[in-house]
Amino acid sequence: MRIDTPRRVLLFPAAVAVLCMSAVTHVQAATQAEPSRTAPVEMSIFFAPAELPEYVILVEKGLQRLSLFKYDGTLSEVLRMPCSTGENPGPKVRSGDAKTPEGVYFFTKEHTRRELAPIYGSRAFPIDYPNVMDIQLGRSGNSIWLHGTNKPLAPRDSNGCIVLRNQDIDRLAQFITLNRTPMIIVNTISQKPVVPDRQTRTEILDFVETWAQSIESGTYHDYLTFYDAEFLPDLHWWMEWYGLRKKFRRNQMSFSIETDDISVFQYNGMVTVLLDRKMASPAGITATGTVKLFLTRRDGGFRIVGEDHLVLPSKLVLKKGDHPLVVAGRKLEPAAIEETEITDLVDGWLSAWSGKNIRAYGSYYAKDFKSEGGADLAGWLAYKRQLNSKYRYIRVTRDKMTIRKDKQRRAVSFIQTYRSSRFKAVGVKELILKREENRWKIYREIWKKK
Repeated sequence: MRIDTPRRVLLFPAAVAVLCMSAVTHVQAATQAEPSRTAPVEMSIFFAPAELPEYVILVEKGLQRLSLFKYDGTLSEVLRMPCSTGENPGPKVRSGDAKTPEGVYFFTKEHTRRELAPIYGSRAFPIDYPNVMDIQLGRSGNSIWLHGTNKPLAPRDSNGCIVLRNQDIDRLAQFITLNRTPMIIVNTISQKPVVPDRQTRTEILDFVETWAQSIESGTYHDYLTFYDAEFLPDLHWWMEWYGLRKKFRRNQMSFSIETDDISVFQYNGMVTVLLDRKMASPAGITATGTVKLFLTRRDGGFRIVGEDHLVLPSKLVLKKGDHPLVVAGRKLEPAAIEETEITDLVDGWLSAWSGKNIRAYGSYYAKDFKSEGGADLAGWLAYKRQLNSKYRYIRVTRDKMTIRKDKQRRAVSFIQTYRSSRFKAVGVKELILKREENRWKIYREIWKKK
């Protein structure tokens, strides 16, 4: 009896996702052990950084075999088990052809026994077929799963899914991380996967890093140089993103585009890169999703021939057509404006203090200000006038300023250096700010000697 594919389960429509391949946090990956080999590399795999063991599933349709490899700087096979794939040979082309796709895919969901019809066994993992490269090649179909069975396992006995005995899929499940663990499906390979040589690792990681830098600070044309001439990436978001970048810099708001948790899978001339992309700023780090890049060699270097998001960030509310980077930038924009306003307040206050301009100095304080000694604003300014008359000059500077937020207040801390004609002191100054007359004003002022 042939094992059915999950498209017959009406309760669970296919999760159509897109395949990925990772990019680059590169110094660690570039220093891992060199593989020893003489034959050309057929399949290579690495992760950067590799802080914990990572796992890769390899399905060889020609052998009806599934293998699990562990990556911890080197690759080792840790499990091997029989499987059943599509009834017909060759890569999947269209819906209903009873073929199993070939390529690098990722698991998007997990269904347990209580959610499944008996023919799918103890559990099932949908994969992201068709991915962006499948779609470019005109391949169709969906609902390709890795699942168990309630029948004896027979070779080439499915409509396209990869089928395991229940005890095997239950054993394998502990090594699967959704949207992270790849399943590489091939007909057969003549040699086991290896870790690529140092030069290749460095080249891929450098490519991904400079691609991220082009998003952070490059021009439209800089960004396009990373893409193959025959592939036009989605650029509807670029002009708004470029405008946000200009606002950040005008407001002296620093930010960076960072990549993390990079995994790289090379097979048959295609490099699949999976990476987490983040926007970092003084306001914090905002995840912008997991990105899949497909690379191939062109003109002596790598070029992107396909890209997509495997996972969108859960904390960003995205409307149709929104790009995660733009949405993250929109959230960052008010923070950039506020930081500039607070920085200007502190610098203006220090300038008025250093210039002994009591009128300007007093304008930075809230009406209900209280000093550490309990003086109100009038008493505080009277005290400052007395000091101004006592010293021939006053110079006050700041260093290493930080801003903390709560719902109603802002706490600004910095190293304050005070010099006058008769006195010098260095310490930590904390200003508690509140909104008054649509501006930030100093509500409390705290000094601690360093």
